[in-house]
Amino acid sequence: MSEFIVLRDGSEYFLDGREQPAPSIEVIAHSLSLINRFSGHTIRPYSVAEHSCLCYALAVRNWPDLPPEAALAVLLHDAAEAITGDLASPFKRTIGPEWKLLEYRIESQILAHFGALEATEEFLERITACDLTALWLERRDLILLPPKGRTPWSILDTGFTPLNIGGLRIYRKESPWRFWRDLFLQHFAELTKEVA
Repeated sequence: MSEFIVLRDGSEYFLDGREQPAPSIEVIAHSLSLINRFSGHTIRPYSVAEHSCLCYALAVRNWPDLPPEAALAVLLHDAAEAITGDLASPFKRTIGPEWKLLEYRIESQILAHFGALEATEEFLERITACDLTALWLERRDLILLPPKGRTPWSILDTGFTPLNIGGLRIYRKESPWRFWRDLFLQHFAELTKEVA
């Protein structure tokens, strides 16, 4: 028997690579708004949906003329985590290529379903810049650092320069998970209306 998970809408998502429907955007937004980043080790709950909305805000701020399909790719860059959960990057690197292959297969299916796969490939450099700048902000604003200094993060501390953040901060006060679900869905609706 193949492994599967049951999604928010009651559908089953099989992990064996079979042809199957992609999860709906409502299922993705719901799940991402309840999944904590950094394995929950932040000063307040901080979800993948909030991270995705932050990446979207950074993209719009830095490239106001970004095509809607590229902005959609930014918003959906972690959508596969609605299926896989958010495994912290050091664990992904430790697990190695098996994880990457599974994640890539699910990610490709979801991005293709929503018409964002080609834009992801075309605008990958900008998506990565948004993702890393968000990580830079998250580390600065949401993670308690050791009092006697910290171990460098190779991805951020070896020549990385964040995008223009223009005073952007992540507030320490949390918003309800439904806020981030709804904002994610709002951005999605606006972008897909422009793409259509």
